[in-house]
Amino acid sequence: MDKAEPRVVDFLDELKQQLLDDEERWGLHTWLCNCDGQNKYHIVRFVTYYLESEKNGTLPPWLKVAGGALICWIKENHPEILEDTDCYDPGVTPALVDETEVDADVDGISQEVRAERIRQIKLWGTEFDAKNTANDWAAYLINYISKATYVRRDEKYTPESFRANMLKVAALAQAAVLIIDRNGCCAPRHYENLPKAGANEIEGE
Repeated sequence: MDKAEPRVVDFLDELKQQLLDDEERWGLHTWLCNCDGQNKYHIVRFVTYYLESEKNGTLPPWLKVAGGALICWIKENHPEILEDTDCYDPGVTPALVDETEVDADVDGISQEVRAERIRQIKLWGTEFDAKNTANDWAAYLINYISKATYVRRDEKYTPESFRANMLKVAALAQAAVLIIDRNGCCAPRHYENLPKAGANEIEGE
């Protein structure tokens, strides 16, 4: 521990600075999500960091991973932080929605999503759609989401790449929803159908 202690201090100093930088950049938005939503967001981010590091041959951004884990831990163990946040307003009035405008926007994009889905089916067919677990679908979506983001800290994403990958995400999400509507669920994971340990002995008794 004697050798690790100064490194731990350095790590905590850098982590604190990153959290301060993030708060300056994003304000208090980080603290407004509910715990469950925050946890899921960071889990997706952790997977995205890993995929990006594999793609780029770099190390994952461990400070970001640690910062996300710290935020989740604080919100789980100190939920009062939500009430202490100045901009937290549980009684906020939802914005008015112009459904006609939304319909026009969605109709235009849906044609592109349809074209992307047709392209996917021509490439890979639909044979394995029903065999995908929920985890499989999530992995496919996260893969394209990660491709749409910044490649490295010093490189900017391109709007064209972001848009193209978001269309792929939308088409795959649509396919996943269709599987649920048709079959009632995704395929089980391979170990979910295995008998539980000791089941035969219990039945024999």
